[in-house]
Amino acid sequence: MYYSNTSATFRNTLEGDLVFKLNPGPVNHGKQPSINLDNSNNKTKTPRRQAPLAFSLLNVRYLRSNSADLLEFVFLSKADLIAITETWLQPDDVAVRLEVTHIGYKIIDFPRTDRRGGGLALLHKTGLVIDGVVNNTKSSFECFEAIIRSGKFTMKLVTLYRLPFSDKHPVTTSTFLTEFSSYLEEIILSRELLMIVGDFNLHVDDRDNHDAALFLDLLE
Repeated sequence: MYYSNTSATFRNTLEGDLVFKLNPGPVNHGKQPSINLDNSNNKTKTPRRQAPLAFSLLNVRYLRSNSADLLEFVFLSKADLIAITETWLQPDDVAVRLEVTHIGYKIIDFPRTDRRGGGLALLHKTGLVIDGVVNNTKSSFECFEAIIRSGKFTMKLVTLYRLPFSDKHPVTTSTFLTEFSSYLEEIILSRELLMIVGDFNLHVDDRDNHDAALFLDLLE
């Protein structure tokens, strides 16, 4: 699970029908190419594989104040895709968007317009094809979908931010679990490889946390 001001980065070949990242680490799902040990004149041929995409998830908690740190992260990580939660951007923050668009990158974002905070974004290399972008925000969480295409590789990326309960947002965890369960039923049959990432504001590392336990049960 992701907490404020943290990041997770992984480089791996994404395989399977659903990849749900709760705390990703480097995992190599690929098989090592076979080596021909025959001493004949046949030349050994190593199968060519498409290079994996490097992906990061960041909770920036006010992009305007942390734009320099984000640019440094982009430069050092050279990530292909960076999903961002809590941008706190507004529609008129054009200068901030231009500032964080590193050379060779583009940004897609969905600001929260009804009050301060929130907001989601996707920073991606210009060589990637991004389409099918849909804002699927519900009452209990912000969410958008995007289809990522790179060569023969296609993936549907879902980026989500669950708003914690507050006086300004009196939506319970029970409501979130209901809405998220319904949303999973909608997208689980996606034709593309499906990856869901985000900041859920649930302490899944606490075994005594009732809400976290219900959330983990939902993922089973």
